[in-house]
Amino acid sequence: MWEDLKVYRPLDKKDISPTFKKLGLELQRRLADYTVEQTNSIIKISRLRNGIEQGIFIEKHIGPADLQVRVSLKPIDFYKRHRFTMLNIVPLGDIMGQ
Repeated sequence: MWEDLKVYRPLDKKDISPTFKKLGLELQRRLADYTVEQTNSIIKISRLRNGIEQGIFIEKHIGPADLQVRVSLKPIDFYKRHRFTMLNIVPLGDIMGQ
């Protein structure tokens, strides 16, 4: 059992951006049914179903261990204008409450 344990260490600051880029490329290779797009600070995994874009955003911030993952559902016509931004996003709890 102890032999199976893995130890992970924080990346050096210079290794963060290249590793983030490798993560995006690996996701693209493994997720054939999804579209994977990447900037220097965001990886977007998405697919279009029934007029809705289902998206997962992995955002890299300034801090070395500061990644944020967000999930979004948005109409396709909104998608064409806001590919990487999360403008005017309403939390699902707010929608369900109304």
